[in-house]
Amino acid sequence: MSTTTNPSGLSDEDEMALLKLLQAQPDFECLPLPAYWYKKYNIPSRAAQGPKEYIESNYAMRRANEQKDLPPLIIDEPQQGGKLAKVHPPDATPIEVVARPFVWDQTKPFPAVICPELPSPS
Repeated sequence: MSTTTNPSGLSDEDEMALLKLLQAQPDFECLPLPAYWYKKYNIPSRAAQGPKEYIESNYAMRRANEQKDLPPLIIDEPQQGGKLAKVHPPDATPIEVVARPFVWDQTKPFPAVICPELPSPS
């Protein structure tokens, strides 16, 4: 049993177990890894990509919308022992209606769009 302590604070065996667990994940290529793992565990380095290229690749939306082989999340019992969060009442925001005269320059068209009436449902 190795007692080597790595920068992560884990032993070599624990790091290897964690790496195998991470590699089993469907999105392993997206997960951040410690930099020294790439050389130590012979992981191929990932290509650097800037924000503009990432956004243009639409990668996040493709991953979000693709079919996933994951079991559904079923919550059939209260979480945290049924603890409820207090909901604060909304602030009483004063609303003041101000009436002002409508001033219309007769030389310009009336500032409205006239829409045709919709037929009433029978």
